[in-house]
Amino acid sequence: MFQRDAYGGAKCGACGQVIKKGSAHFLRMQTGPTGASEWADLHVECAVRVAHEDVLNALRRTTTLFEGRAQIEAAAHEAAARARFKPRSFEGEVAREGQATAAQIAEQSLAATRPVDTVGLLVHEQWAAGRLLEKVREVLAGLYLRSANRGYGFVSFGDDLPDRPVKELQQTVRAFVLQVSTSGSSIAPMNRVLRGVRTSGIPIAALWLVGDAPWPSPARDRREREARELLDAIGLDADSPPVVHSTRVDRPAFERLGEALDEVFSGGVSAVEPPAETAVKSFHWFANEGRWPEALRSLDIALERSERGEFRPSLVDAAVRALGADEVSMTALSILARAKDPKTADALFAFLQAIYEPKAPPGSIVVLVCDLLRELGDPRFEPIAWEAYAHSVGVLREDLEAMLLEHAGENLAAVVEARLQTLPARDPQRATLRKLVQRVQKRASRR
Repeated sequence: MFQRDAYGGAKCGACGQVIKKGSAHFLRMQTGPTGASEWADLHVECAVRVAHEDVLNALRRTTTLFEGRAQIEAAAHEAAARARFKPRSFEGEVAREGQATAAQIAEQSLAATRPVDTVGLLVHEQWAAGRLLEKVREVLAGLYLRSANRGYGFVSFGDDLPDRPVKELQQTVRAFVLQVSTSGSSIAPMNRVLRGVRTSGIPIAALWLVGDAPWPSPARDRREREARELLDAIGLDADSPPVVHSTRVDRPAFERLGEALDEVFSGGVSAVEPPAETAVKSFHWFANEGRWPEALRSLDIALERSERGEFRPSLVDAAVRALGADEVSMTALSILARAKDPKTADALFAFLQAIYEPKAPPGSIVVLVCDLLRELGDPRFEPIAWEAYAHSVGVLREDLEAMLLEHAGENLAAVVEARLQTLPARDPQRATLRKLVQRVQKRASRR
C-alpha cells in the first residue's frame, strides 16, 4: 500500500537509501533476514522493480494522489507486460544464430520511452467523481491508459476541486478533461468545479460528452455549445478543447479519449500558470462581476503565493485596480508600497483625491498614500499633505510633520513661505505653519 513518510529517516528495503520526508512510498510485507515476515518501506520506483504486481494491485485499490503516480503506474504496466513474455528454450543458441529471443522482442517493444501525464477527469460533484473513478478502474483494470503515442494516468475531481492545494495539483496533474452528461434537459451546475480549474492554472485539454448517440444531432450540438458556454462564462478557454463523444464510459470511449489527447499533446498543451498568476486572474474575474469581497480575497491569495520580493506587473496592475473597490484594500496598498513602481503614481494620486475630505481631520490611509507618493517622487501630494497637517491631531500630525520635514529638508522656510502666500489672510493654517517653522528654528539653534 502507498503511504507518505511523515517523519523521514526510513530506509528503502530494496536500495537501502533514505526515503525523503513527506514523499510517497510503498509499504509491503516481505520475508526478513531471520525468515520472519516483516513490513518493508520501498521507494515507489524500487517497488515497481521488485514487486510490480503488488504495486498494480495497490494502484487499483487506492486513489491516493502523489507526484509521478501516472509514471509509476505506466512503469508497473510495462513491467507486467514484459513478464508475460516467456523465454523460448535454447535462447542462447537462438541469439547466436542472429534471431531475436522472446525476451529481446519484449524489451524492444516495451522499452521505448514515452511521455506519461496525469489527467484529471472533472464531473459536477464529488460523489460523481468517486463513481467515475471506480468505472475507470473497471474498464481499464487500473487508472492508466497506454495510447498510441503516450500514456495517461487518471484521477477524478468534483466540486471538491477548489479545496485542493494549488501547489499539489500543479505537481501532479498536467491537464483536465471536462466530462458532461448529455442526458437530462440541462447540464448539472459546475461553477464550483470550474472555479477550481481557473484557480489551479491547469488547462482543460478536452471535453468529453457521455450518453449521446454515436451520430451528430441538434441535441448533441446543443450540449456541446452549452459546455463551451460554461467555460466562457467563467473566463476559461472555450474554443480550443476538442470534443470526444461516447455513449457510455467503456474501453472504446477511453481509447477515443486517448487519441484526442495524443493529438492535443502533440500540438502542445497550454503551460500551467504560476499559482500567483492564477489568483490574479481570479481577482479580475470577480472584479468584472462586481464581487469585490471575493476579488480582494483573491488579491490576498495572489500576494501569499508570490515569491518573496517578487512583484509581477500583473500583481501591481491588480493592486491598482483594487483601489477602486468598495472598501479600501490594505493588501493593495501594501503591494504598491513595496513595489514602488512610478507608473502607479497617477492611480495613487487619483485615489488620494477621492478619499481626502478637505478641512477635516485626515485618516491614516491619507497619510499613507501621501507618503507613497513622496517616495515615488511625485510632488502632487504636497498641497493635500500641508492642508491635512493643519487639520490633523495626535500621532497622525506627528507623522505628517515628519514626512513634510523630510520632503522639504533645508528648504522648509521657503516651502512654508510659498504655502503662506497661497492662503487667505485668516486661514487657520497660517498660524499652524508659522509655529512649525518656529519649532524647527529652535531645534536648529540648539545644535
